[in-house]
Amino acid sequence: MGSETSVEHTDSREGSVDWMPLDNAAKIYPVAGSGAVTPVFRLSVTLREPIRYRELDDALRRVVDRTPYYQVYIRRGVFWYYLERHRDYPTLEVLPDAPITSISLHRRREQLIRVLVRDRTIAVDVSHVLTDGYGGSVFLGSLLVEYLRQLGHNVEPEPPLLDPDETPDPQEYDDAYQRMYSPGVRPAAMLAPAYHIPGLPHVHRYRVIAGRMPLAAVLAKAKERGVTLTEYIVATKIDAIKQVHDQQLRQTIKPQHSIIRIEVPVNMRRVYPTRSMRNFSLFVGPELDLSLGDYSFDEIVRRVHHDMHIQLDRNQLLRQISRNVGGE
Repeated sequence: MGSETSVEHTDSREGSVDWMPLDNAAKIYPVAGSGAVTPVFRLSVTLREPIRYRELDDALRRVVDRTPYYQVYIRRGVFWYYLERHRDYPTLEVLPDAPITSISLHRRREQLIRVLVRDRTIAVDVSHVLTDGYGGSVFLGSLLVEYLRQLGHNVEPEPPLLDPDETPDPQEYDDAYQRMYSPGVRPAAMLAPAYHIPGLPHVHRYRVIAGRMPLAAVLAKAKERGVTLTEYIVATKIDAIKQVHDQQLRQTIKPQHSIIRIEVPVNMRRVYPTRSMRNFSLFVGPELDLSLGDYSFDEIVRRVHHDMHIQLDRNQLLRQISRNVGGE
């Protein structure tokens, strides 16, 4: 990994690429981490030929230089955590069988991005302290294009992928939550507790559940009901959880909560255009309150469709930002 080398920084709440306070979404993770949940996600791509390590390592160094806001360690200050730039590079690691690796937020020299390789597959494990799925996918896509260039292929990165020959745009390490926050907007209300499926373990809960479905057939089902693919899949999940809830009732077990809610991530860059490569996502939560009675599947689909349209309204999302940022 090399020796630890920090860079000079100015102690400012606004930060710079060398020193950045955690963004609004990242602030919860250092204080809320547990053995049950690790704030890490994995993205991967499988190529047709085995990965060549030397070329991939050369590509990784160029992409890391292009994304200095990811070449950081997490640090604990007097009042808050922050990210500090260093000059180390991630070391290529063997991709394990585990669905995710743990990235500690309390070890001093822990890389917040891991690049994992096995056979024909390149994977990145990314701490949510750094970014969301969008930022991770741009990083992986940029790495893939640069790797192909290192192999001699004539390919060029197209937006939103990053070109290692370009200089980072300051907006890429901007805290977009702070930029979009409006103090005069009434915060969104806190949500009522939701039903949880009983019997799920509270530790070591990560496991791989794989499934396949014919895309054309599922799209046709969604189109029949006049909804999007996402809305149809969310309705299907709510219906499945409802069946578990109903089974408990048949066993004379009264569940503690009657609301079934699914969190659906929203890439806020589609609502508020920004080049930020840090976290900038929220959630909408279509829900079903079973205390109001039974629902057919078609009724669930309609409920999800209208719920998501209301919650995806730009002003409703702004209320979420007001609640989250205003509470700092």
